[in-house]
Amino acid sequence: MAKQSIAIDMDEVLADTVGALIEDVNNRTDLGITIDMLDGIKLRHAMPEHDGLLTEILREPGFLKN
Repeated sequence: MAKQSIAIDMDEVLADTVGALIEDVNNRTDLGITIDMLDGIKLRHAMPEHDGLLTEILREPGFLKN
């Protein structure tokens, strides 16, 4: 049996996960978040009034395929 491996893009070189999350959050809310606004803070902390939205987006079928 061949050895299987999984690659994880921890530094967002292969995929812009944060950019995709920001785009999806902005499509669902009127926050207008930009990457520059995050300057040292986590996206989750920039939108405490929408607790759970990031988890909801990440769990949607197909989100991580893009």
